[in-house]
Amino acid sequence: MANLSLIVTTYRRPVELSRALSSVYNQKLPSGVDVELIVVDDDPTNPHGGAVGQVPSWLSYRYFRRSAAELGGVALSRNKGIVCATGKYIAFLDDDDELEDGALYKLIFAANHGSLDFVAGQWRRFTEGKVGDVKISHQESLAGFSYQKLLLANQIAVGSFLIRRDAIQKYFDSGMATHEDWLFLLDNLHNLRIGVVLVNVLRVNQREGDPAVHRNSRLGSRQKWLDFSAIYDKHPAPDLLEIRKRILAGLEHTNSIGGGVSG
Repeated sequence: MANLSLIVTTYRRPVELSRALSSVYNQKLPSGVDVELIVVDDDPTNPHGGAVGQVPSWLSYRYFRRSAAELGGVALSRNKGIVCATGKYIAFLDDDDELEDGALYKLIFAANHGSLDFVAGQWRRFTEGKVGDVKISHQESLAGFSYQKLLLANQIAVGSFLIRRDAIQKYFDSGMATHEDWLFLLDNLHNLRIGVVLVNVLRVNQREGDPAVHRNSRLGSRQKWLDFSAIYDKHPAPDLLEIRKRILAGLEHTNSIGGGVSG
């Protein structure tokens, strides 16, 4: 049994997938820790499988291609990975993102050292301009993170955390248009032993002018308002009601003036 199952979901992005996997292969692990890498391909027409590049000895590789009957987007791909996983801990990575150097070491060390059920790290968004220039467009700090803050909005990106497999009570909700990752966290983190590492563990890549890559931006502020409302309904918090109303009002105002909100 692996200590960690890393689930990578992909759909028709072989170049980005190769880059993501390279960031996994370059990780250094604590002594005695092994990892199973599970790639779930959401494209039933893809004739190719197998690993990209040279798989290191500390890592085992498994590839699954979902059938046409199983189509359902990234939520179902992640759920398929969870079902197939054998690791004590589970982590996720989108095919267009990358792990920072030392990410897995820091997350696993913190989880083992603190006997934690869930550990998250900080993440950065890198935006590539039209002429190829790359800049950091967002830096997420987890200083002062709490489940209470998570009840307002999501500060944790997929790819920046690991969770005990046996602590997962609910899978990703494929009925959510966006923010299924936020709902997954709220569904599972309550009453868990939670920790954070205040270092960057994930690089989120975004291309300027290409919102199709990110559903939250593509679907706009109206969909974000709907999903925030749905999540608030699923996880009531009476003491946060007024703050939640202000957040929804802000999203509604943005939608009314035609602006877009990235999630």
